[in-house]
Amino acid sequence: MRSRASVMSFTLLSGVLLMGSILLLMQNPAYHFSSHDLSDAIWSPDDTSYKQLIFHYSLLPRLAVSLLAGAALGLAGFIFQQVLRNPLAEPATLGISAGAWLAMVVMGLWFPFALAAGREWIAFGGSAVTLMLVMLLAKGRGLSPLSLILGGMVVTLFCSSASSMMMLFNHAALMDLFIWQTGSLEQNNWDTAQWLALQMGIVTLLIIATSRPLQLLSMNEQTAHSVGLTVRYFRLLLLLIAAWLSSMVVSRVGVISFIGLAAPAAVRLCGIHRQSVRLFLVPLTGALMLSFTDLLVQTLSQYVGVTIPTGLATAITGAPLLLLLIPHLRERQLSSSSSASSFSLLRVRSPWWLMAFLLLLLIILIWIALAFGRMPEGWAFSQRDQFRQLLTWRAPRVMAAVAAGAMLAVAGTLMQRMTTNAMASPEVLGISSGAAFGVVVLFMFTQTSSPAWMLFAATSGAMATMILMIVISRKSSFSPERVLLTGIATGTACNTFSTLYIASGDDRSLLLMNWMAGSTYRVTSPEAYVAIVILLAALAILPLLVRWLDSFPLGETVMRATGMPVGRSRLLIILLTAILCASATLLTGPLSFVGLLAPHIVVMMGLQRGVTRLIASALMGAILLLFADWVGRNLLYPFQIPAGLCATFIGSPYFMWMMRRRGR
Repeated sequence: MRSRASVMSFTLLSGVLLMGSILLLMQNPAYHFSSHDLSDAIWSPDDTSYKQLIFHYSLLPRLAVSLLAGAALGLAGFIFQQVLRNPLAEPATLGISAGAWLAMVVMGLWFPFALAAGREWIAFGGSAVTLMLVMLLAKGRGLSPLSLILGGMVVTLFCSSASSMMMLFNHAALMDLFIWQTGSLEQNNWDTAQWLALQMGIVTLLIIATSRPLQLLSMNEQTAHSVGLTVRYFRLLLLLIAAWLSSMVVSRVGVISFIGLAAPAAVRLCGIHRQSVRLFLVPLTGALMLSFTDLLVQTLSQYVGVTIPTGLATAITGAPLLLLLIPHLRERQLSSSSSASSFSLLRVRSPWWLMAFLLLLLIILIWIALAFGRMPEGWAFSQRDQFRQLLTWRAPRVMAAVAAGAMLAVAGTLMQRMTTNAMASPEVLGISSGAAFGVVVLFMFTQTSSPAWMLFAATSGAMATMILMIVISRKSSFSPERVLLTGIATGTACNTFSTLYIASGDDRSLLLMNWMAGSTYRVTSPEAYVAIVILLAALAILPLLVRWLDSFPLGETVMRATGMPVGRSRLLIILLTAILCASATLLTGPLSFVGLLAPHIVVMMGLQRGVTRLIASALMGAILLLFADWVGRNLLYPFQIPAGLCATFIGSPYFMWMMRRRGR
């Protein structure tokens, strides 16, 4: 009975996808032919018929590529989930697609001849390196779903930041690279379809030959060892096969996200659990999903007049799917170590002396940022008249970096205390991405670029994102692991919508892309002054919140027993955090790890509780982002690296090191 219900469920799912695809084909005039003309268009198009040539050399290959790429990604996701025993594993969540893309961007910019000779192998090399890095980060926690997804997130952020930096310095090819990165299935011949079909045939034979080891690895290592399986060898082999499937899709059509997550999940939710059956149905489901999504994108593009990349459409639907799957994760699959507090390397008897040292360091760094740097004649301190001239340009960005760094650090500290999660930060939980999404919505529906309206939109986006995260996480009693996964999914959705707007070709898209990379060079003096005022106001409020912040780790029960207003305190902290994140995001964009990095450094210095931790975090955040801005301004002079990207390069390795250390 159960088997029959599973078959009926899958038949219904595949039938809906197939019928939806047929209806979309019927809606598109480019696919309308008489029976005789359709046969000619498929097999031997008339050279004088533009419609038949487009159908034969563009639309038909695109349909074939969508089916083959969807099958490849579905199969890759299935292999990752079986081998790693992780229902959230797929090329996008493990950072593999981002690694493949970064490798292609690097080789395309500096070694284009290598890219032309074998881009598939370059993408595979990037995929393999990122896969090994993510597994190394998660190894200490037994490759738990949380550790793998966190490792994949930070590796993806690092790779995306690196590729974004390269694109910023190559404006001529910027939009073409960006459109392809977002996953475009447009074709002009059959080469890609034929190559993908050949690779899928080879991989299918390999998977059939290794189907038994795949089944044993999905159980546990003890069972595999007991029947004589060399676990390490077959695990590596199968992971490399899945990485190859992912990289061959990236190398040909760009990054297509979440098909590898959605296809196995759909088959599993239909109640089909036999591996031999799923091994066939998952690629089929992936093929139907991607082809349906691509046909839907083609139809929507005709109505809105803008080309919508297919990869963005799959990411938009994939992030909500990730939110739906998180509650179904078993508690034993998650690691609770993320809620542990950071370790302290120093013991400080008088925290005020330490804060005085940080304040002095910040003052020295401000003076260096204003007076010292690279000029046409080399490194030099600016002198009187020259200093006054440069002050007009340097002072606003210095104030902006100080204010944004301090606000992000305070916001990160507030979030870590409220969620009792040492890895929480505006960047990790998607709050900064929500603020950026609010600005994108403002740009989409209005023509205004007023700072006041942008601050309102960013605050609304940040607050909405944070409230959504808390509402979803409340069901799990704010489990730190589920809070992190929810934040990652929410941030992914917000980033996808922002990327879609940038890819639309709007006049403000390049400005938005530079801003999202974390650039401060467009900040004006009034904007910097407003940011300083907001920061000072927040610092004045913080002492009133210390008692609540110190009580959150004790739990809601203890807080209510002592008469604390849990709901009101949480709402006020959410509002303050949203304002701080929005203000900082408007200045430096959503790309930064300062909100994570600064609070941890302060704790490592021995400041664990109270207002001293909050003030010290603000000082450390200001120091970090100001240093990142100064480095970005001078490192590649006369070109500038956005401060957010520099901070990401500092923060990503730290996050990886922290994950690795906690896993030991």
